[in-house]
Amino acid sequence: MILFIIYLYLCLCIVLVNSQNSSVSVNRPKFSPCATWNANATTFANSTTIGTNPGVVFVDRNNTIYVTDRTSYRVQVWQNGQNNVTRTVSGGLNDPIGLFVLNNGDIYVENGNVYNQINKWIMNSTKSTVVTYLSGGHCYGLFIDINQTLYCSLKINQVLKISLNSIGNMTQLAAGNSTPGNTTYLLNWPRGIFVDINLDLYVADGGNNRIQKFSYGQLNGTTIAGSGTTGTFDLNGPSDVVLDADGYLFIVDQNTNRVIGSGPYGYRCLVGCSQQTGSTPSQLNQPYSMSFDSQGNIYVTDKNNARIQMFNLATNPNSCNILSTQTPLLTSNNPSSSSSTLASSKSSSTPSITSSLIISSTQLSSTSPSIS
Repeated sequence: MILFIIYLYLCLCIVLVNSQNSSVSVNRPKFSPCATWNANATTFANSTTIGTNPGVVFVDRNNTIYVTDRTSYRVQVWQNGQNNVTRTVSGGLNDPIGLFVLNNGDIYVENGNVYNQINKWIMNSTKSTVVTYLSGGHCYGLFIDINQTLYCSLKINQVLKISLNSIGNMTQLAAGNSTPGNTTYLLNWPRGIFVDINLDLYVADGGNNRIQKFSYGQLNGTTIAGSGTTGTFDLNGPSDVVLDADGYLFIVDQNTNRVIGSGPYGYRCLVGCSQQTGSTPSQLNQPYSMSFDSQGNIYVTDKNNARIQMFNLATNPNSCNILSTQTPLLTSNNPSSSSSTLASSKSSSTPSITSSLIISSTQLSSTSPSIS
């Protein structure tokens, strides 16, 4: 009897571990079609804690916040959204940008500027291990999918992927071929990346002012937003792309200083909608990355203002038929949470959406992207 109980306990542990490893660690809330965010942000962190050149912000499912500090060569951590830094990850880093954190607390940091590698810190460890070596400079974006495959968007205009479960960590090409270009097979300054549970890859193709989607196993991309599309809008130096629970896009458009979102009724500006560079609570200056917390609030790296801005979800629950909800569990066994259900999430009645939030391509700036 005791042996049987031990056997059941071990089986349960295996199930829990596999469930944790197969789930996406990023927050993907399900939003009402008319969800809005407060126009004025709260400054979560400034140059005192993140330096004068912050990189990527990442919020995990426990609302622990991570930011790469490119000035001091470190990662700052706020456990469970606390106001004060609770952990600093450093040692052997040089100008880190890309960042990703797994459900078990493992922190992956790109370290390509000098060392051409990706490092990993396990929970509460003060020393890192090298995950893999990569030539090509910075990984502007890191992502780890449900199969424990790590993706890196490289400065040399390609995205590579590495299985964390295989021996030797052999790299494979996921998109681009190191030659800058604007064809369906090429990229130009890829930065933020996202992989859904169907293993489709989304790339913020900054130099081409577009978002590219690469279906699993395909090197021929499809432009789903920005330059070369019809019925969407213009982009100017997009630096990050994130998907919600229904597969709708949220884009940091760096050179227009705003965050844009899609939904069942089209694209609209969400925050930074004046397009004016500035440092007031409603303005951004070269925003770089974004991340949702579990409640749907948006955290943005406001790069040139050296701060992390938090825009609170401000939906009026009486203004729409569908309420916003916190992040559902997204696993390979829960396909209903994937982008394949996008069509079924659309309401048959059009909610009231503030007209000033709707974007037309003529409203967008056409200045050249600022490469950093």
